[in-house]
Parts: sequence; C-alpha cells; structure tokens
Amino acid sequence: MASFRDYDPYDRDYSSVPDIVKQFVVYLYRHIRERNIPEIESMYEVSFPKLSERHFKQGPWPQVTAIQDLVDNDHVFCLLYKELYFRHLYAKTQPSLRARCESWDNYCDLFGVILGRNVNMMLPNNWLWNMIDEFLYQFQSFQQYRAKLSSKTPEEIETLQECEQVWNIVDVLNILQALVDKSGIVAELERDGGAEVLACEGYVPNQSNVLRMLGYFSLIGQLRVHCLIGDYHTGLQSLYPLNVFDKSGLYTALIASCHISLFYYAGFAFLMLQRYTDAGR
Repeated sequence: MASFRDYDPYDRDYSSVPDIVKQFVVYLYRHIRERNIPEIESMYEVSFPKLSERHFKQGPWPQVTAIQDLVDNDHVFCLLYKELYFRHLYAKTQPSLRARCESWDNYCDLFGVILGRNVNMMLPNNWLWNMIDEFLYQFQSFQQYRAKLSSKTPEEIETLQECEQVWNIVDVLNILQALVDKSGIVAELERDGGAEVLACEGYVPNQSNVLRMLGYFSLIGQLRVHCLIGDYHTGLQSLYPLNVFDKSGLYTALIASCHISLFYYAGFAFLMLQRYTDAGR
C-alpha cells in the first residue's frame, strides 16, 4: 500500500468486487430509481457503513468503472456513487492530490446536473446535508493540504500551481449561492418561516426534495465558509431567512449534525462580533 500521506486509490486492483458489494450497488440504484426513501435511507445509513467496515476498512471502495455496468452506466447514479466513494476515501486515508482534484470535479458535475436539469429523484435529507457538509470539509482539507509546502516535493508544488481553480473559494461560494437561488428556498422561508419544510420533514409528495433541501442546507454552508475566512457579518447575513432564535421552527433539529453545525458557527460568529447576548441565546 502507498504511504498514508499520499494514498492513491488508483494503485489498487479492483478486478474482483465482492458479490455483496455488487448487490448493494444494484439495490441502491433500484431504490433511487423507485424514489423509495425508507430503503435508500437504510442502505445509506446502515448498509454502506457496515460494508465499508467489513470490506474497505483501510482502503477505498471500488472505482466507479468497476460497477458502472451494473447500473446501466447511469450518469447521475455514478456521480452519487463517486460522492460516497470519495467521502469514504477521505475518512479512511489521506487522499492524493489527484483524488482531491477528482473529488472536486465530481462535486462540480453533480451539482451541475442538479442545477441544470429538472431533477426528479428523491434522496434522504440526511444524505443531502452530509453532501454539503462533506463538500465544505474537503474544501477546508484542501486549503490545509496546500498550505503545508515544506513537506512537499518540487514536483508536488508544481502540480499544485497547475490546480489553482481546484477547491477555489470563489467557486465554492458560487456553487452554494446557485443552490440557494435555484431552489427558491429563501422565498419559501420568507413566506412561511419554514413551516412547510418542518411539517413535511423536507419531503413533499410527488416532488423532488433534492434541490430544495440542498438550497436549505447551503444557507448553513455559506455561514461556515464565511466564518472560516473571518467574514462573520456576511456569514450571519446568509442566515436571515432562518430564525435561529426560534429553534422550534427549524428543520435542522431533525438532523443532529446539521443543528450542531448551525449553532456552532452562528454562536462563534456572534461571539467574534461581540454580540455576546445573541451568542448565548
């Protein structure tokens, strides 16, 4: 295996994918096509972690080329699979520069499809939140990776210079803003304060929840990015459609990690702006 510092999944042999993994991919593809949220959620929250622990504890899942024939080469599903693939890669190894760049490209392609098409699929809201959360985690991880020049070879530094647009903060913020704008979530929140989202738990019958909830979660994502760069005022402005002081009306309470992230960054921003009373609320 390559060193932990620069693990590259492309060095691994995927000629033999376990049958149970093939079965997982086939069933996940089927349930996504059928818009079967309970089954997708079970496979995402239970089956995927179990298979990861059993078969891929110290390395990545098979590359998408090893499973794409099982899912009719479905473009959108392959993008979703790669989102899970890279997330697991980041969790279990220190990804190479190549893997970091390809994960960025995959997120750009995935969000591009969601923004550019009339997407009718449904995904668990927890997955959609994790998608935004992981997107920003990988952005932050890349900035830290790029800053450690003393541990890099001249060749690595040269390659980094060729990747100036990869995980660029302007592009990251533009993607988040595009998701907010295209979803129409701000107008909805201004209209009813989030009552409908909370009442239906983010799912509206016969409607895709993907763009709507990605827009909702991107409001929190914008707060996080602005806090990372020290622009606390703009970060809090992104939250204006959400009444963070009325916790009973927040959908985020249904996803613990989302709720924690919202109040962690909001509280930190209030603190840095010396709004101590608001920070304590």
